[in-house]
Amino acid sequence: MGGREPKEILVAVNSGSTTHSNLLERALCTLIFFTPPSAVYAKGEASKIREAADGNTLFRVTLIEIKEDYSEVAPIITQPLFDDSKVKPRYIQTYLELSG
Repeated sequence: MGGREPKEILVAVNSGSTTHSNLLERALCTLIFFTPPSAVYAKGEASKIREAADGNTLFRVTLIEIKEDYSEVAPIITQPLFDDSKVKPRYIQTYLELSG
């Protein structure tokens, strides 16, 4: 990835979400960051820190492995596209708002 890699990442997750349930049940996760022209995959183990006043739960993800997906021949030039029939519209809207 270049430079100094972080050892942990803090993540806020909606307390009523499937992601929240999955992190509590399984803890192992992969966070994907789209940073055109590449994508970064951060595998880690999540542990709950606390509930926030805004309805989110804060998790600490201790990183186990980080990989970067990049090719000069086929760079990533956009965020992923979602099939409207398979993904909740709210998730699509939230993702687009977060990705700028």
